[in-house]
Amino acid sequence: QPRMPAAKVLLRLFDLGIDADEPPSQLQVALDAFGHEQRAPSMPYAVDRDGVCELDICFEVPLGAGLAEAIASDDEHASDVFIVVYSVDASVPTHAPILAEVGSAHLPLRSLLTAPTQHDMTLELLDEAGLVAGAVSLCVESAAKALGAVLAAARPQLTPPPTP
Repeated sequence: QPRMPAAKVLLRLFDLGIDADEPPSQLQVALDAFGHEQRAPSMPYAVDRDGVCELDICFEVPLGAGLAEAIASDDEHASDVFIVVYSVDASVPTHAPILAEVGSAHLPLRSLLTAPTQHDMTLELLDEAGLVAGAVSLCVESAAKALGAVLAAARPQLTPPPTP
């Protein structure tokens, strides 16, 4: 069985806008990729004159055999990663702050197979009802190269044996 290359896609989140009458004062951003969640530290939601909150968050999405199977599957969303924005209520004296989901955005890695080395994009944040709750802007780095390496290594495993 061929070894999967150590490959990763970098997601650099650089701004966030939330459409709400009362936006959160604190927020936390998380990335859910193939069942593994990464969380950035909580931060204040402070908007500039353009109405967006500047971010400096970088997530690494490790790629492996699970991704190759997801891209090869019939489920078009199997290779999606999710960016989830939470409002943070730290006013309640507990060990962990109370989080409420503001919205989530999905990024289909399958769509990045032909992306340039650095690719800027804006994704809509949808609330739990499916309504637009805002948008997050990000830069995706090294996606096509990393995805191509994983798929090339996985190709023999994903190709069914010839029928006699």
